[in-house]
Amino acid sequence: MDSCKAEKMPNTSSNPKVQKSIALPSSKFLFKGFYNTIEFEHSMANGQVKKVSIPLIDESGLIFSKCKSAQVPKRPRDSYDIFLALKQPNVDSTIDRLKSASKSFPAVKESVSSLLSFVEDEKSNFSYNIYKYTNDRDPEEHREYCASKLREVVNA
Repeated sequence: MDSCKAEKMPNTSSNPKVQKSIALPSSKFLFKGFYNTIEFEHSMANGQVKKVSIPLIDESGLIFSKCKSAQVPKRPRDSYDIFLALKQPNVDSTIDRLKSASKSFPAVKESVSSLLSFVEDEKSNFSYNIYKYTNDRDPEEHREYCASKLREVVNA
């Protein structure tokens, strides 16, 4: 999916334009099942109803896609997004998918390892970034929780 060049492909019903919105050096793994497909019906301008499928990134893909940006001071919400992804009921599946991707795509393990270093650094703004959005819990507890989950990936 990510290898298509939309500007060079004709937009026909048998060959629709496809563009990736995640421009990462190793985003290929995201298109190997690290998304959920949402389907719905859409009313076209001509009155026809068309079934539409949209791939949405899953939690493991979200974490990978934000590993670097969460470390950027101007992107505090990315730390919170990672925290939320790790707090979902399917966290074990998310960690398993990241472990699997780390074995097939070295850049995934490198990125998660870099994120783990950032999260473990008590001087980083990771805890504060979470606190800014939760405001009701101990951010250090959240930092430790996230670090423990990321360690599972890095140490696999």
